[in-house]
Amino acid sequence: MRENARLVFNRSFELSDHEIDQLMRGNWRVDCPKMQLRSRGKPPKYLYSGPGYIFQPARGTFAFHLYSHRKQNSITSGLLDLLKTGEIIPDDVYFDLSAEDQHGRLWRSRRILPNSLDRAASGNLIIDGELSELSIRFGLPRHLDCKGSHIKLYTFHILKIPLIHRTIRRTKIAKGFNQSSSRNAWIFRCLGISWQIVQEAEQASIEAYSESDHFPPHIEDRIIDALEFVSGHAVQCEVLRIRRNHSVEITLRQKLPLAAVTRWQRPLAQQFLTIPGTRRVTIRYHKRLFERFLRHGLACTAAVHPISAQLAAVREAGAGRYIDAYALTLCVAMESLLQSSFGKVRIKIPTEQELGDLLKWIQDWKGSAQLKNRTAGAIGQMRQRRAGDIMRALVGREIITRDQYKAWDRLRNRSAHEYQLSKNNPEELRTLLPKVEVLLNHLIFHAIGYKGPYTDYASLDWPIRQYPNTVQKINAGRQLGMNGN
Repeated sequence: MRENARLVFNRSFELSDHEIDQLMRGNWRVDCPKMQLRSRGKPPKYLYSGPGYIFQPARGTFAFHLYSHRKQNSITSGLLDLLKTGEIIPDDVYFDLSAEDQHGRLWRSRRILPNSLDRAASGNLIIDGELSELSIRFGLPRHLDCKGSHIKLYTFHILKIPLIHRTIRRTKIAKGFNQSSSRNAWIFRCLGISWQIVQEAEQASIEAYSESDHFPPHIEDRIIDALEFVSGHAVQCEVLRIRRNHSVEITLRQKLPLAAVTRWQRPLAQQFLTIPGTRRVTIRYHKRLFERFLRHGLACTAAVHPISAQLAAVREAGAGRYIDAYALTLCVAMESLLQSSFGKVRIKIPTEQELGDLLKWIQDWKGSAQLKNRTAGAIGQMRQRRAGDIMRALVGREIITRDQYKAWDRLRNRSAHEYQLSKNNPEELRTLLPKVEVLLNHLIFHAIGYKGPYTDYASLDWPIRQYPNTVQKINAGRQLGMNGN
């Protein structure tokens, strides 16, 4: 995928390939002749300006070093004097940083707390601090043909997704060029956007091009969410480049710790699938998963997609030491998913008149007052939509199976009331977990509108099954058995 907006006189604003390599290895640094650190609070504001530099103290982290022209007689700055122990830091205490580097790029970072303010012998202040995010913005010349929008993301780890397309690499040698090709790309089109994902040895790039002048809001995060669902592991993009028409924004993000191993598995464990009746390899099902999840995510206007938030919690718990914590997080995440994505499912709730008559009957009962109060509280909870009620309604609509509902109910009760007591019956826990994992996938499939193959972790050898045909066949077989009895 080629960008036609890069010309010689604009390359100074772009991140070069050398800088991308430095960012990946953790030794990126730019000198900044002009830097300003300005407080966000009400006047009088603090302003520190002078030369300095932005650098990576370690891989995936960013920091700044500012030699301020401002002098101060003592090292007590007074910036955090208003705070008390245990008090939440107000927004007024934070600083915003702007720095112009030697290439003329203006970097900006918001909500900074300086780590240290040291006074040199001359009285000038030297300020250090960490940066969670850096960004630059610049415009392209209007005479350039820059129709549409383009986004490119860099992640410095391996993506566990099927790569069946080849890329060509040309290496310059003494007598010419050496050309080689490798199967390390995934190229497809969905939602009116052209996609290209290329996996190199230590980094991967995700590119998307749309003929529209504007991408939907939060599209960079929605792309990451969809890749995480298809790959089954956390994906973190540390370099983002987004072009909307003639405006370009490049963002550098701090890398968060990612778990190397997690109990959570991807919906399609097989790297490649074949078309039924042939031996042709296809990735259309992975593409369909990506497209459905992305479409569902773009319809959400919130900054955080609710399904992605629950999946992130499950993955993080799956990387922990205790399997009980993973089981409890899995069940609680499913409850949140039912409330957020299945709120329109009809369930039978007692009417206010029925509940009122029942409460009146209990109040007239000649018994323990404490027991009556506890019963009245339990009746009050009947007004709410419980996860179990939604589950039973989904069983009736053949979205999930009754066996999956019973497995979730048993695992939920056991995880909540017998936490870290898996030694009593460890085999039951290991049997219930795969069923509930498949149940969560089925709920997500229905929420995003996916129909197709999936990996059944609840069966031996992890066979490939079809959703929703599997659910319908299981329910039909159980109904046939009940009729035969």
